Amino acid sequence: MKKQALKIFTFATALTIALMFSFTNNAMQDSNLDNPVTGLSTLERAYQEWQAKNVNNTHILNVQLGWIKGLSSEPSDAVGTARLNQTNGTISLRIKDIKDGDWQLWFIENHPEGSTIPEATDKIVEVARFTSKDGIVDFEGKIDLALIDKMEIDRIAITRTGINPAEAFVLSGSPTLFERLQRRELLARRTESSIASRLVSWFTPTASADKKDDLTRLIEDGKKLFNEEKFKGNGRTCATCHPASNNFTIDPAFIATLPPNDPLFVAEFDPNLANNFENPALMRQFGLILENVDGFEDLQNKFVMRSVNHTLGMSQSLNAPDPVFGIDFTTNGVNPNPTQRTGWGGDGSPGSGSLREFAIGAVIQHFPKTLSRTPGSDFRLPTDRELDAMEAFQLSLGRQEEVNIRTLSVRDGLANNGKTLFLDTGNIGQRGRKNCNACHFNAGATTGFALNTQAPGFTPLLDGVALGFNGNQGTNTIALPQVAALGLPVDGGFGKTPLPNGGFGTFAVIG
Repeated sequence: MKKQALKIFTFATALTIALMFSFTNNAMQDSNLDNPVTGLSTLERAYQEWQAKNVNNTHILNVQLGWIKGLSSEPSDAVGTARLNQTNGTISLRIKDIKDGDWQLWFIENHPEGSTIPEATDKIVEVARFTSKDGIVDFEGKIDLALIDKMEIDRIAITRTGINPAEAFVLSGSPTLFERLQRRELLARRTESSIASRLVSWFTPTASADKKDDLTRLIEDGKKLFNEEKFKGNGRTCATCHPASNNFTIDPAFIATLPPNDPLFVAEFDPNLANNFENPALMRQFGLILENVDGFEDLQNKFVMRSVNHTLGMSQSLNAPDPVFGIDFTTNGVNPNPTQRTGWGGDGSPGSGSLREFAIGAVIQHFPKTLSRTPGSDFRLPTDRELDAMEAFQLSLGRQEEVNIRTLSVRDGLANNGKTLFLDTGNIGQRGRKNCNACHFNAGATTGFALNTQAPGFTPLLDGVALGFNGNQGTNTIALPQVAALGLPVDGGFGKTPLPNGGFGTFAVIG
């Protein structure tokens, strides 16, 4: 039974992957692997689409705040948002599940050569003081815009009153690449500087180049960092688990081709990482990577095992549905949501929960020399420029828009058969159908959804909403016998609410 289940899983996984990458059409050609100019066009397009969605809020800076495992001075379930009106100086804070007490809010401009985390050499400005009660912060105030008018807001931090964030912080978050670009454009308009000069001053402060040169360089730098930068850690790079040669992911077949000294297997040959860093047997058999998504305080018991997400088409897969729909299937209805949905459970990123900060969590989780995970000795943290570059590179990969798989022509014969099977969807509860498209509508595996204008409501068919409508699902929320036999922990996705079967995380049935 176990072998049969694994065969079915393997076939379904292979089928979905083959179908998915055929649907990307020329994703690899369009992904800037060898052509930064093509990557530039996709990045520009993604930014323009983002601007169009935020056209009425160009003066608003929203930064999601959360704890950063391994860096925050104390564990916290709190998640919130700092909202700055950059025109009138109004600052608002909405935080849930924060410990009661007195707090300070800080804006940080990091030193160009320093890390993205607050340090003594950074420009640090106190913005507000507030008090939390019953786990809630609902604060409104005014700040003097002159204090931050020429300031890069690289990071926002919340500390206990009287503590400078360079010493310790509890919550933190940083604007995304697009939010950072928009703020710089807003400040540049105020000073009436030229487009060229303001972009040059952001991307390459001492160089003279136009926007395309700067963005191209940013993508090129991100590609180099992604593939080569080890951040003074255990030898791994981002490409260790996301190699371009294997569609930016790893699987057992690919892993079997790697030499024994590959950094992926560091837990097998480095005694400092021999215990509770990886599960080499499950890695080699199923391509599973160990993740401490809820903190490092109990490495032996508090972990999950997850496969590696590819990094293609993320401009279409990071955002929650538009609030106008009134339904969000990317949330569990219990815990606050990250600003972007990264990772299998939507909980792959610390701090603001964004793709940009994903790299911080990846370095801390996967790159350390020892399990102490001490910045400066076990690894170095990325700079803001490096975070920008890696985000730009990843956003330039893969398809930049959704397609209609029913009308899409698939050139590969095997993948075309997979498409037919994928679309073999019947009525709700009907046996004998594959029903892949029932949950993975349009094969997009995206978290945003759009209603099909030809089918504006649900129909008896499981794929009645054919152009989207995907949602996060808690991974391995049911303790199947095969799962128990392998010793896999229950993984409930983002959140920390205990599950009745002894797991942690949250997958909630709403209603």
